[in-house]
Amino acid sequence: MKMLFRFSSKLEMIVAMLTVGFVAIANVSHTIALRYLILFFMLILLVSKREGLCNSVKNSPFVVSVFVAFFIYALGHSFLLSYWSVESVGEFKSQIFIGALWFFCGLGLMRRTVGWSFLDLVVLAGALLVGAELVQSVHYRLTRGEWLYAQVFTTATKIEFTFFVNLVLGYILVLLAMGRAETRFKVWQLWAILLMMIFVSYHAAARNGMLGLFYLVVSFSFLYMVFEGRKYGWMKVLLASLLVIGLAATLFIVSMQRDVRNQTLLE
Repeated sequence: MKMLFRFSSKLEMIVAMLTVGFVAIANVSHTIALRYLILFFMLILLVSKREGLCNSVKNSPFVVSVFVAFFIYALGHSFLLSYWSVESVGEFKSQIFIGALWFFCGLGLMRRTVGWSFLDLVVLAGALLVGAELVQSVHYRLTRGEWLYAQVFTTATKIEFTFFVNLVLGYILVLLAMGRAETRFKVWQLWAILLMMIFVSYHAAARNGMLGLFYLVVSFSFLYMVFEGRKYGWMKVLLASLLVIGLAATLFIVSMQRDVRNQTLLE
């Protein structure tokens, strides 16, 4: 863990902390002001270290050009093409403009040379959010004698929570199967976070979230077979994939059977 949280500079530590904080609370209710405050500090850092942004723009001219072109099109659409200009401009300011500010913050500050990958920061943010839910569930278990079920307290709805968890699980699967050289997390740490997320997601009991988790496992298993079959042997990879898919299917079926709404639907 000491290696995981080692930073090469104070700037890297600040950027990492702000990024993890934002990603962790991005879906949490009533945190809009805090998100804007984090963005404000990131913009200050971006201005103070603008040479990083200039270098990134020079190294990725096509990507930046496409993004700027889309930004100009969206702005023009709001004023010239939309039949609901006021609403369109409002959406532009709250979605695309804020997204553009984050895009350039990431471009200037989240450079691979700092040693921390964005993959790692997303996984860490997901672990923090799910860890908070797990602490709440454990407290509920100790005080009420049962696990908290079909409820979350960090997001407005359990669907938002499980969708975010599935996003982070996708990152973890990539790191476990194909990107272990790209992460500071050890294999056992990634597995521990993955199991914690599946446990909490199961108890959140969002049907769309569990269905998304099953699709994620199935689709990634096929990708893993295609890209890693030659390296480890097709039969071994196939058996491992079928085992993982079977476990995911079992979890999905148990979750569906436990949900009273599904029983009512079948009746």
